[in-house]
Amino acid sequence: EETKTEEDVQSLLKKAEAGDAVAQNWLGWMYADGEGVPDSEVSPAKWYRRAAVQGNASAQNNLGTMYAIGEGVPENAAAAVRWFRKAAAQENTLAQNNLGVMYAIGEGVPENYSEAVKLYRMAAEQGLAAAQNNLGVMYAKGEGVTKDDDEAVKWCGRAAEQGYAAAQDSLKAVEQGDTMSLGPMYAKGRGVSEDYAEATVKWYRKAAGEGFAGAQFRFGWMNDYGEVLPENDAEAAEWYRKAA
Repeated sequence: EETKTEEDVQSLLKKAEAGDAVAQNWLGWMYADGEGVPDSEVSPAKWYRRAAVQGNASAQNNLGTMYAIGEGVPENAAAAVRWFRKAAAQENTLAQNNLGVMYAIGEGVPENYSEAVKLYRMAAEQGLAAAQNNLGVMYAKGEGVTKDDDEAVKWCGRAAEQGYAAAQDSLKAVEQGDTMSLGPMYAKGRGVSEDYAEATVKWYRKAAGEGFAGAQFRFGWMNDYGEVLPENDAEAAEWYRKAA
């Protein structure tokens, strides 16, 4: 990744302060990374918001993601949906996928698998690996579409070919018939944390709470081995019991 000099940063700051939306979005990225900026305590959301209100689709998606996972701003699903929708309307593939996730997990909008599939497909057909994987998962589980393992393998396979790590897990789950171990994933925009653990935990907790044994076991495993969550033997034991 290109490293910007202090002179570059100052030039970017001037452009951003003058209202340049692209520069504002760039600054948001840089503050999220916490490198090369004069005051690392400034929230990236400040600059994303300035660019987003001017209609910059990338900034709208980035701001939506921050609201969705509570990074740099209080978690606010309704605000996340609002910004994802604006960016998705401009055919931003990351936002199309991320809005699909919100529909899939019922956060900020009523749960609607058909709408999630529609949005995933828009982004998947444009080559976004996260959306391809999410679409494949929907086919594997028969959510919003007729269950079709061939379609699941096709879409998850396309994501895997792009090196999308989660797709390998998806393909394995389809092969083993264990699709309840799968949850939807946000697509990472530059300058936003690569750790989308929040979305994964939220989905598993919801599915486990609704009585899905596969999700209960997986959630127990996550607590047992400290995967995504801090290790918690008591919590793990409780979910294992429920899954049994």
